Amino acid sequence: MMREGPGSRAGYHRNFPRVPTRRYASLMGTPNKPRYRCLQCDAFEERCYCDKYCALCQSQIDIRLCGDGLLYCKPCREACDYKTEDQSNAATR
Repeated sequence: MMREGPGSRAGYHRNFPRVPTRRYASLMGTPNKPRYRCLQCDAFEERCYCDKYCALCQSQIDIRLCGDGLLYCKPCREACDYKTEDQSNAATR
C-alpha cells in the first residue's frame, strides 16, 4: 500500500481533491469597470428592451441607464447628478 505524504496532491483519504490556493493579488490586481443593470429586467443597457422613459419626469428623449438601475433623461441626470456607465468609467480612469 502506498502512503501519501503531507506534500502530496491527494486530499482527505483520497476522496476530496485539494483546492489549489489562489493568490490574493491576482484576484484584486485588475479593477473591473462598473456595469449598470436595469432594475426591471436585470439586463445591461445595450440588452435592455424595457420601455424607455425617465423615472422622474416620464420624458422619452435621451434616456440612459444610471447607477441605481433606473432610466433618466439628460436634464434629470444633470439636475440630480446621476452618472451613466460611460461617465463613471471616464471618471475612474
